[in-house]
Amino acid sequence: MSKKDLFQFVIFFTISYLLHYLVLTLLNIDVTTFYYSVAIIYLFFALFSLAIVWATVKINDFYETYVGMVFIAAISLKMVFGYLVLRPVLALETPASVLEKKNILIVLLASVAIDVFFAVKTINKKKS
Repeated sequence: MSKKDLFQFVIFFTISYLLHYLVLTLLNIDVTTFYYSVAIIYLFFALFSLAIVWATVKINDFYETYVGMVFIAAISLKMVFGYLVLRPVLALETPASVLEKKNILIVLLASVAIDVFFAVKTINKKKS
């Protein structure tokens, strides 16, 4: 992963977090009642995405044929961990839990989008 790609990765997650937090603040939503803070959710999924992107790049360097399979396996593992993170929130029956479930889903989908973006970028990169 080049420095430019890492910079794009960090910028994406930072802007995404700031916009998400700004929307929650503008809507006067009390995020202190959430089971997980928005920052923790972003950090969890950003670190998981970074691991997936790093693995995709490394596999592409040595075993170009297996990049797609490794990527699909990593995304599946991410979904399983995403569900495990969401499980305690699914058990809650408060009005805030409905919004928190949607927040976690938004972050999960955003992180999968960045994973796909970097995977496609890696696969399409020509070896020199």
